[in-house]
Amino acid sequence: MLPLQEISGIIFAAGWLISGVLFTLQYIKIIRTNETKDIYWPTFFGFALLNANSALYGILTGNFWWLPGTGLAAVACALIAYKAFRNR
Repeated sequence: MLPLQEISGIIFAAGWLISGVLFTLQYIKIIRTNETKDIYWPTFFGFALLNANSALYGILTGNFWWLPGTGLAAVACALIAYKAFRNR
């Protein structure tokens, strides 16, 4: 049986991965429709910083299973913020 810390780490990593996939799907939708009028770019810039910070924390603490989710979410949020900033 896994210790509670390992179980919570797996749940945390799965949550970040789901978040990264959802942000990526949002970015794909934005690219296809070129519709960014309802997107407040500073919010997604903040999400990008939060996700990049979590990825860095995962690297520094050795929790490398966080990287796919946090990295994907950070890149997708940064791209959404950039696209919304350029189309404002």
